[in-house]
This record gives sequence, C-alpha cells and structure tokens, in this order.
Amino acid sequence: MNKLVLVGFLVVVLMGVSVLGYQNCKEIDGNFFEWSIEGNVFKARAVLKGAAKGWGGIGFRSGLEYLEPVPVDAGRKNAYMDKSTIYIGFKDTYRKHYFQEYRGYDDAIPKLLNTNFVTLGYTRTSNLTNDLHIVMERPLEKPSNAPDGYFTFSSSDATTSLLIAKNTDASPNGIAGLDDMMRHTYAEIIKFNFFGSSSCSTQPPVLPAPQEVLPSNYFYEPTPSNPTGPGKKSSARSDISTNSSFFIAIILYVLSTFTFVYFLN
Repeated sequence: MNKLVLVGFLVVVLMGVSVLGYQNCKEIDGNFFEWSIEGNVFKARAVLKGAAKGWGGIGFRSGLEYLEPVPVDAGRKNAYMDKSTIYIGFKDTYRKHYFQEYRGYDDAIPKLLNTNFVTLGYTRTSNLTNDLHIVMERPLEKPSNAPDGYFTFSSSDATTSLLIAKNTDASPNGIAGLDDMMRHTYAEIIKFNFFGSSSCSTQPPVLPAPQEVLPSNYFYEPTPSNPTGPGKKSSARSDISTNSSFFIAIILYVLSTFTFVYFLN
C-alpha cells in the first residue's frame, strides 16, 4: 500500500473524520451549503458559522411572492418563510444534538412537525470550532405521509429558494424546539436552483466526529456574567472537554511517531 495513502487512512480513522462528497457548494456570508442529487435522493450539508451555542437552520420553499413589492395601500409584505420546509439543528447543555423539521406558514416561529420525514438527518458541533453542521437526506418528492405543502424538488420549478438562518446565542430547550424567545440573529433567503451547479472558492469545514453526551448529573455553575445560564463546569467532575483534547493530543503524538518510523523503514 502506498505510504501516503496509509497515513491518510490512519488520520481519518483515528480522528473520526467523516468525509462527505457533495457535487455542489454555495457560500453565503461565511456559511456553507453543500448538496447533491443522486437519483431520487437529495443530500445536503449546511455549516452555520458561530451557531454551535445557539441553533442553525436551512429551508426550502417554492414561490417568489416574497420578492413582490409591498402594496402602496398599506398592504403587508408577503412572508419569507411561507410555503417552506425547514430543518433546524442545535445541541443542549449536555451536548445532546437535535435535528428537527418545521413547516413555515408566515414569518412567525415555524410549526414543529411531529415526525421527521427525512431518511437521514443529524446535527454535529465541535469543541475546536464554534460551527454547527446539519446533515440531511430525503427524497426529491414529497413523502406520502408528509403534510400538505411539504417541499418537493422539481427541475421544472423555477421559483425555488434557499433559506438559511441561525441564532448564535440562544439554544432551544431540548425537544420542545424553537420558541419566540430565540428568534434568529441572522437570516437570508435567495432564489436558488437546486438542479444547477455551483462551487465554493473556500473549502467548507470538515464534518466533526460525534460528541460524547454528558451525563444528566453533570451540572453547570453560573458565572457572574451569566448568572442564570450555563457557565463553567462544576469542579465536582472532571472536564470531559479538556480530557478529550488531551486524548486527541495523545492520538496525534502516536500517529506522528508511527509515521516517522514507518517512513524511516
């Protein structure tokens, strides 16, 4: 086996890095959206910069009514999130990660669906960066049991748009999902051709490995700057984050030593 190939394989295995190949990429204000269409399956990953401590979301909609001007007779602008299917990712205090589906009807908080209709959906974050990653796969067509208005990918639909939103400060309280207290701090909607091709000049961040979920009795102590929320970890328990970093350093040391010895031989 080629030595460089062997070393690369060891890096991937030891670091738990998952390499996902997507055909297309779009960078939006430092955030990334990657996607591929393979047969009847839509695969995508979104990287929301700085959203690991809050939440991030992507959405798809059909119809460009939101681009129409506000009527001059005191009318109301058409909602950006109307007719949209939205996917939200976040983690809670104990590093449990959530992936949820929503239906957008107006520009209020979207409605949380009781069931996820994707065939694959998960969220990941990393201790080394503050990014939030959302990974999903779903059929191009609306699943038969999905609610009316669930987004359908169609190459003949020229009115599709991509929504991207995040809150870098406030995270939902577990399975209950979004509420009015954690509206987005950033949002963008752009007309988007999911069947077109696109590439990014900057390489998107690598998908991090799954994080260890903290035990429920692992509590946080408030800090003076944040007296009611999570702050420093209790000194009654070891800092798993620090231990993980130390473990990674050990792995890198062993890997570098192995590589050095291997090339000498």
